[in-house]
Amino acid sequence: MADAERLLAAQRGMDLGHPGRWLQLAAVDRETGSVCGDCAVHVQSDQPGTAEVGVTLAPGMQGRGLATEALGAVVAALFERHGAHRVFARADDRNGPVQRMLARLGFRCEARLIDADWFKGEWATLRVYALLQREWAGRRR
Repeated sequence: MADAERLLAAQRGMDLGHPGRWLQLAAVDRETGSVCGDCAVHVQSDQPGTAEVGVTLAPGMQGRGLATEALGAVVAALFERHGAHRVFARADDRNGPVQRMLARLGFRCEARLIDADWFKGEWATLRVYALLQREWAGRRR
């Protein structure tokens, strides 16, 4: 609980389109009203109009399209309300469901970085996915 309170305190006053720190947005199940995960957004301060996104969902909530809906709403807001030029995400090479979700949203795989991330005591290969504003706009038409 103390960790959650610290996270919430650090997030106060942060705006979705503001460059700098990571912003965590709660993903809430419409049926139950309970928090089932989050979307993370980091608008880059050194690259104009560039944001990294991620999504985490509780295991029991996965496979229902909630992550696609939540991350899609965040990506839409970045492009349509905050003028983002490029949004990207990184995914563990072994995480097929996340890779398929990113593809459903229109992201394309740009890179495969072998043993690029030390995660939970082992090296992990990452895939980098990206989507440009013009690609997003073309899909929305």
